[in-house]
Amino acid sequence: MTQMLIAQGVTIALVIIGFIGNIMYFKGVFTEKVDNIKEDIKDLKSSVRYSDTCESMHDGLDQRIKILEGVRNGR
Repeated sequence: MTQMLIAQGVTIALVIIGFIGNIMYFKGVFTEKVDNIKEDIKDLKSSVRYSDTCESMHDGLDQRIKILEGVRNGR
């Protein structure tokens, strides 16, 4: 009877250690995913072009193209 109680105690302890290990693993994986998402958001924020910037750049390019066409056509 004593051996059975010791075996059950060891089994329960191993199960608890397994649960703790899984919790630590999933916490690490989840934390890593959150960190990666934060980095992706920072990268996106730094690489976003806003429409007002694009429109002003496009207007500047239109003027340059008109000048270059005029030069090519001899005007």
